[in-house]
Amino acid sequence: MVRFEIHDGPLSVAFGHDTATGVFLSVSDEDLRYSPIATRQVNNVAEAIGVGDGGGSYVDLHTGPVGFGVKVDDATMKTYLERFGASEDEISMLPLKLPRPTRVPFRGTVCMVCRNPTRKECSICAEVHYCSQDCQRHDWPVHKIFCKLQVEPADAVSSSSQMKFTKAVLFPEQGDSPTFVYLPVEWQRDGGYWRVITSEFIAGGFPDNCRSDTTYGHCEDLEYVFQILWGKNTAEDGQSKENMCLQRVQKKYLKTKEDCLRIKGIKTLDRQVFWRNNILVVKFPKPSNSLYDLTPDRYEDVSLSDIPDIVEFVVKSSLMYLL
Repeated sequence: MVRFEIHDGPLSVAFGHDTATGVFLSVSDEDLRYSPIATRQVNNVAEAIGVGDGGGSYVDLHTGPVGFGVKVDDATMKTYLERFGASEDEISMLPLKLPRPTRVPFRGTVCMVCRNPTRKECSICAEVHYCSQDCQRHDWPVHKIFCKLQVEPADAVSSSSQMKFTKAVLFPEQGDSPTFVYLPVEWQRDGGYWRVITSEFIAGGFPDNCRSDTTYGHCEDLEYVFQILWGKNTAEDGQSKENMCLQRVQKKYLKTKEDCLRIKGIKTLDRQVFWRNNILVVKFPKPSNSLYDLTPDRYEDVSLSDIPDIVEFVVKSSLMYLL
């Protein structure tokens, strides 16, 4: 995910791209926010041009198949981006047609690298499979980071009718290696829904103080949906540091000059583009009826066989999110 923001007095412009909405542009005006103490004229305008939340948005465009606002074509989006102050360099970073991952989801006993059928497995973790030593050597730089990960047994985590747990991947801010952790998923009585509790790893917790992104929009071929969770405003809080664990995984994963040049070029901009704070990844099956049907009985434990898809998603698809 990539996001830029421009602030000019009461006017705020946010644009970029994410996995669901494609390229997006949202413009809001503080003077047009709905408020009990605002004049009737302001509230009437807010109700007329808002997007249902009273937030004062009067431009809300996107190019992706899923998202809020009005869907427009590439030419229209480029025109509006230029109109609201996006530079040519920033526009060039926004792929109007997002690249789709080439990886096929892991199913059964197939090679983790070439996807040929095989019965051979990693002798250490016994959870991933390779058809040859060449394929195993190719995947080893990334797999060795995860291969020996240990997590408490599932039966050691208690569940109740009001609380469930799901196994997630944690990329610790200052850790050397990722790890598996159990996150509680708690029933919210007032809203009638379940929510993953991340406060142990991200200050404030989800959703109030977290951002999130999912594989929707460019990973439809995956059997499951993966969701990244990380802290809001981590570049401005003066405390969060660059996520060294994810940088280590990134270095192992990026193998081509094209990828390296792409990242190097991004870092020349006048914005911080590094992941900060702890990063969590959770997993759930694709909802059959709704993009936002994230009930906890649909959450599933992340396994080692999910790691290649998670790493590809986190590193290649969402590395450039501007915090």
